[in-house]
This record gives sequence, structure tokens and C-alpha cells, in this order.
Amino acid sequence: MADSSAMRPAAATPVALACLLGWGAGCRDDAPNQSLSRTEAAPQASVKAAPRPLFRPAGIGKATAALESRIDASAEVLSIEIFPDRLLIQVGSGGDEVVAYEWTTEQLRGPLPVELRGSGTLANNLFPFSSVDLSSVPELVRIARARIDSEHGEVTRILVRRNLPVDDHVVMRAYVKSPIKSGQVDADASGRPTDSGR
Repeated sequence: MADSSAMRPAAATPVALACLLGWGAGCRDDAPNQSLSRTEAAPQASVKAAPRPLFRPAGIGKATAALESRIDASAEVLSIEIFPDRLLIQVGSGGDEVVAYEWTTEQLRGPLPVELRGSGTLANNLFPFSSVDLSSVPELVRIARARIDSEHGEVTRILVRRNLPVDDHVVMRAYVKSPIKSGQVDADASGRPTDSGR
């Protein structure tokens, strides 16, 4: 971790991460001591046709209720990643410590240890859990598909984090994969799109 006394310039460098929990593209769920990283790259895994429970109101509702039973609304969060069937959240646990929780198949695992690496100050990357409206995920999925490729596009992941180094706003970025045109749509923490897609 960078020196805690380091001052953040006008645009901070996001904290690079690695974790002992396996998540993201290319990780196997059954392997121990897998790596975890926070990246901007859209996952390379193939898109599943069905089911996509976390992109539906009932599914994201269950996941949110499970998280709220373990994480205080005032908790500081580093990132949230929502896949069609899995949600991963990294939560500050005091000082320069972060733990992860994973919701998958109706089950919440965690806290799990996270190892932080790279430059940047953790505190500058954190945002309140209560600032994100996860119930907006299904509508953001619908909008992202419509804006990128309504016929063939599938949302593969939604990433929630601060928009560093551009600004300090919390953004939700929906990644859309399509054989015709892939892209992404950004939204604010309430799920309202802030761009037309790219």
C-alpha cells in the first residue's frame, strides 16, 4: 500500500488489487488461493444464455438483502461487481484493510481477505455502501443492451466504483458483449445513465 501520508493529486490513481478469493474471468470457483483483481477490462468468459438472476429484480433483491444483513449501510466500499449469477463486494474494514463478500447461488460467503497492491491511497477510493442503488441493476441492464446492441447484446458485468482518475463520482459501468458490437454504458450510483454508450 502506498504511504498513508501520500497526498492525492487532483486525479487519484485507483488502488490495484489482488485477493485470495477467486472471481472474475478465467477463475475456477473450486480452486483455493485464487487471485482477485479490480480491472477495467471486460471479462473474456463466454456469455451464458440463461439464467441471469442478478440482472432481475428478485435476484438482485435477494443479494442486496443478504449484503445488508452483514454490511452496515455506512460501510465504506472499494468496489462492487455484479455478474449475471454472482455479486462480489470489497469493503473497507479499518485502516488499510479490505475484506470481500461473494453472493452466489443463494449464499453469501465472507468476509474473505483481500491483499491490496499498487499506488494510491485506499481512503480516496472508498465510497459509502448506502450511496449505491443496487435495485437499479435490472433497468441499467435493459438500457445498456438497448444502447449497444438490443438484438444480440448481453450484459456480462456491472462494475461499481469511484470514477478515478477522471473524478470522484461513484459510477456503475455496464459491459455489453455482442458478436456485432460490444461496448459499455456508464451510469451514476442510482443507475441513471450518464452517457449514450461506447
